[in-house]
Amino acid sequence: MAATNSASPPLVFELAILFHQLLKCVRQFLESNDLDFRAVTEMRKNLARAGVKKASEEFSTSVAAPTGIIPEKDLTKPQLRYKEFVEKVAPLVLDRKLKKVQFANDPKAKLLGCTQWSPKDYIFTINVAKHDVEDWERNYDLFIHELAHFYVQRNDHLFEDFWRAVSDIGAKLAQVALERPELFPTSVRQPELLAA
Repeated sequence: MAATNSASPPLVFELAILFHQLLKCVRQFLESNDLDFRAVTEMRKNLARAGVKKASEEFSTSVAAPTGIIPEKDLTKPQLRYKEFVEKVAPLVLDRKLKKVQFANDPKAKLLGCTQWSPKDYIFTINVAKHDVEDWERNYDLFIHELAHFYVQRNDHLFEDFWRAVSDIGAKLAQVALERPELFPTSVRQPELLAA
């Protein structure tokens, strides 16, 4: 027995048009490396009118911070090294106050890390149950990602300014690495990267 499509023909047609618009935006980005964000915003409005839910409606961005905060005296050397990195480098990348860096061990949390912010400062939490602080490539990724959340004061990963913040913070981090290399580890977990 053949599967039937439960969507009405007009809705299927409208979704096909929206999908075509999406492909056009992706092609534009790939060809010019310059995505027209107004076109993406318009496309998102069209999707909403068609009844397509926002990602945040399907996958909530309102999640609790990891629990099981590890006392400072119990932190491992790699945890202390990452904490020191965040404390020293974050103020050079963002001109906002870092209130605290803390570690949690919460296997039930879905988060690698979390940024809890107020308008003036933020707490950077790393969940060691999900994040290996000895992997510096992942440390940089988490650092950039969490600072971007604070910068835009939102948890929405699809928010246009979030991705711009990720790009800006990544560029600033690269500049800090060039100007202040002593703040960065001298070895990497993946030695094959050094051989290149």
